[in-house]
Amino acid sequence: MALTQFPVTGTFQAVISDSSDAGGESDVQNISSTVWFTPSVQQVYSASEGKVIRLAPVRARTNPDDGMLRTIDGNTVSLISNSAALGLENLYWTVTFSNVVYDRAEREITSFTFEAPQDSTPVDLATVARVVL
Repeated sequence: MALTQFPVTGTFQAVISDSSDAGGESDVQNISSTVWFTPSVQQVYSASEGKVIRLAPVRARTNPDDGMLRTIDGNTVSLISNSAALGLENLYWTVTFSNVVYDRAEREITSFTFEAPQDSTPVDLATVARVVL
């Protein structure tokens, strides 16, 4: 039984004060950031795979051109699912942000945790249920 991965998507934008454009409405700006996905366990022994599996943090980014989440190489982010191959009751991924920039300043985005699906069901960070551990 092979390990299963699921795609992770998300678009990050900020509503900022009106700039020197026409009109007085607030502006929407894409966010640039480094994003880390950290698994709730770092190592499992998979009886079905017959091996020790290490789960390392995964680095990604949000692009200032469109605010979309991507790998450092510009591809879709994929994380390990909580498939039967891992033999875990639950697997969680914690999302943390650093180097967050919008409105020409360094900012913050609050970290959160979500439960990994058991299959390749896509996860959108804008809509995924947050969990408190």
